Amino acid sequence: MPPHASSPSGPTLSPRARGERTRAWRRGCPPRGAGVGGVRRAAAAVSRRAQIAMDAGEVAAFLAQERTVICVTIGPRGWPHPMPLWYVLRSAEDGLPQVWAWTYAASQKVRNIERDPRASLLIEAGETYERLRGVMLECEAIVHRDLPTVSALGAEILARHAPDGEGRPAVQLDPQATAVIEAQARKRVALQFVERRRASFDHRKLAGVY
Repeated sequence: MPPHASSPSGPTLSPRARGERTRAWRRGCPPRGAGVGGVRRAAAAVSRRAQIAMDAGEVAAFLAQERTVICVTIGPRGWPHPMPLWYVLRSAEDGLPQVWAWTYAASQKVRNIERDPRASLLIEAGETYERLRGVMLECEAIVHRDLPTVSALGAEILARHAPDGEGRPAVQLDPQATAVIEAQARKRVALQFVERRRASFDHRKLAGVY
């Protein structure tokens, strides 16, 4: 914790100075006058964040393992609008996995994206603190409306979320499922999330030491 803003041995800081000092500590950067102990505490905070971060391979494996993403767009009144979506992964131009999802064309999230394409995605897992892990992606969302693109994506999503008798993703959909996808695609759009920035965490890397 950062030292108090004021003490009997030092001057009282203004509210603005206290705010700047607090923000510096949260960034892991000790404010001026923090001393050697402050530098050490800030270094420990930075190294702890680095310790729980996933590398690119771990992120890719985690995204491939999970099934649901929380998509947060900006609502009409400026409030975050979080909604769950099933998703699939496709390769982006840089070779990294890219999140794609579909949703109803008339949904609020689509209206939000049309107004402001910024979206934050959260994929997370773990029931207890020491098992928590997740990936946050800041993205630019692109809406695709052409029927072949939407239908193909719908079939891909259903195949991933409709396992066969042995619990594996379906390799090929039966005619009835295909007909359902084609009917749904007329009312839906495809969402492509182009990643701009990411953050990740895996508390299992702490091995119970916090």
